[in-house]
Amino acid sequence: PVPVDGPLRVIVYGRPSVGRNLFDTALRGVAMWDAARRAQGDVGPIEVLSVGEPEQFRYRIGEQLVRTPGVLGWDDYLALLATAHLGVSLMASPHPSYPPLEMAASGLVVVTNRWGPKDLGPLSRRFVSCEPDASDVARALSDAESRQAQGGDPTLDLSPLGRPLEAVAHALRRRLVDSDS
Repeated sequence: PVPVDGPLRVIVYGRPSVGRNLFDTALRGVAMWDAARRAQGDVGPIEVLSVGEPEQFRYRIGEQLVRTPGVLGWDDYLALLATAHLGVSLMASPHPSYPPLEMAASGLVVVTNRWGPKDLGPLSRRFVSCEPDASDVARALSDAESRQAQGGDPTLDLSPLGRPLEAVAHALRRRLVDSDS
């Protein structure tokens, strides 16, 4: 994990214009978690960045404005993930969502919701499962922060999903590069 010598950096994946991304739920959960942290006393600051949509928007968590880095290429996205500590990626639909996998593969401890029988939580301590509501996102972030401080999970074995991590990463990168063309 990235050492925390500055703000605890949280990457929130979501597109405000796409309801199934539960973007507002994710940011409300982050705000509730941050408020609970501050109420407990001496905690460091957080920095929240939102990726997933190019439009700039204004959302505050406490005194801080959530930053959006704009459109990122694959390499810039991975470089940004390498500087972060925690990830949040929710999805209200029954299909797979790649951002939590990308975040966990980059070393983040990731809060993501389960959807019926689909639950990444049992695969690795890098995933903290939650219900798709703000209060459970806040609870899961507290757990994720504790896991991050303990080092997350030294290995991420996605073979239970069917293919080794290297094969999944290669296929995902190829798709992303092809979609940019």
